[in-house]
Amino acid sequence: MLEKIIKVGNKIELRRITAGGRETNSGKYYVSSVCEVYDDNRIGIMMPIEHGQIISLEPDERYKLCFYTENGLFQCKTVIKERFKKDRLYIAVCKFTSDLEKLQRRQFFRIGCLINIKYRLVDCMKRDPETELPGPWRSATAIDISGGGMRFNSDEYRSNDSKYEIEFDIPINNLMSHLKVVGRIVYISDTVNRSGMFEYRLEFTVIEPKQREMIVRFVFDEERKRRSKDI
Repeated sequence: MLEKIIKVGNKIELRRITAGGRETNSGKYYVSSVCEVYDDNRIGIMMPIEHGQIISLEPDERYKLCFYTENGLFQCKTVIKERFKKDRLYIAVCKFTSDLEKLQRRQFFRIGCLINIKYRLVDCMKRDPETELPGPWRSATAIDISGGGMRFNSDEYRSNDSKYEIEFDIPINNLMSHLKVVGRIVYISDTVNRSGMFEYRLEFTVIEPKQREMIVRFVFDEERKRRSKDI
């Protein structure tokens, strides 16, 4: 039964897809949560909110949903069947059009953000640490982050599996904490409407458990603040 896997309150990532199942908008995604679970392969989800604005999910639009559950990550394809307002909340009813599929990647919820970072290539340090130096520090802005990695834009192109050292600050308990991690590029794509810029998706490969916990706490604190403010 659906309710044995999906629970009210589970976080969701939504990606718009075509009728053929292909993703649109170059990987653009929204964040929401489950607010109703029905018994006929339907769920009710909160309308996503971005930059303080409600993202309207229209009937017959199709989305791929990724659920963050107690038993790991699951995904499926859905179509929007209806939408309504209940107790000041805007809800969309999604009908599953595929079976739930369990994903193998780490269970980390992510959130869109703007965080100034410094990064430099460190692959060369592994080839000949006595004669090679790490690349120069460069500046960028992370556009989302999770306990498992981050996404940011850069004007240089590097191949997948290149490794970077990254430094950045995040607020924890109203104090700024400095973090230094190493990450591996898992995907690079052209950015939309920005010629000569590339979007990096990076997985943290060297990170202290305490630092990962700090990032996870930051992500959920931010999501809770935004949801409370928008409601």
